Amino acid sequence: MGSPKHDVTNFLSYRGYASGIMLKSVVLRCKFFVSIFSCFLLLKSNMSLIRISKALSACGASSRREAEKLIAHGLVKVNGVTINTPVFFVKDEDEISVAGKVLSKNINVKLWKYFKPKGVITSHKDPLKRTTLFEILPSSIGRVISVGRLDYNTEGLILLTNSGNLARTLELPSTKIERVYLCKAHGKMPTKMPEALAAGVTIDSIKYAPIFIEITKQHNTKAWYKVTLSEGKNREIRRVFERFDLQVTRLIRTSYGKFSIGSMKERDLIEIDNQEFNEYTSCKLNL
Repeated sequence: MGSPKHDVTNFLSYRGYASGIMLKSVVLRCKFFVSIFSCFLLLKSNMSLIRISKALSACGASSRREAEKLIAHGLVKVNGVTINTPVFFVKDEDEISVAGKVLSKNINVKLWKYFKPKGVITSHKDPLKRTTLFEILPSSIGRVISVGRLDYNTEGLILLTNSGNLARTLELPSTKIERVYLCKAHGKMPTKMPEALAAGVTIDSIKYAPIFIEITKQHNTKAWYKVTLSEGKNREIRRVFERFDLQVTRLIRTSYGKFSIGSMKERDLIEIDNQEFNEYTSCKLNL
């Protein structure tokens, strides 16, 4: 056995060593919780940041796709500084301007029905110099965005809005909003065509969601079809009809969700009642 003095010294040394370990453990835990809290604050601050293209769309300045073109041409500024990349995030308090005009973030969202004529392209500009939809709209409507598109030779209902977010929501396939068309086609419809389209078909590696068709009028090899779909891919109806050896000679969109063309005539423009589309978007789309 050691001397009492030696035992006391050893005990004090062990006690000091243990205290040191405990102190280091406490310090490490504190650093860990400080790190977690810092990450939480950083995440919370970033939650208020949105991509510049989304901000432009929300202000009704452009669609998200068009926003990239505006940025590429050096027309977009944030707090007076020109933005040269679409990978840029902004806060609510940031001032955004396009072509020298400061954007208002509190817009009165509006929605219109328009009867698009045949021979008009749904675009702001066309390299082939064809007539564009936005050239023929009344100037009083202001800057608007189309909800999806209609082909050059397709006529009928197209929705217009000053809200990029609303346009994006209404055109997304995930919302499953039904589009109804009247389609005039030449040729004899194969017996299995309705069943095949209802199950969904794939053409040139492009998969089309279910399409529902029914003949409403027929004379010899010419017939009118009611076509209902929920996607609206590029030239979708024309492509699937061609697959079954039917040639589309006229295509008219008659409704988009609950909004129909009714008795509208070519180039008619009707503003939809604010309460009407608000009730529709809140109930149907859970906005």
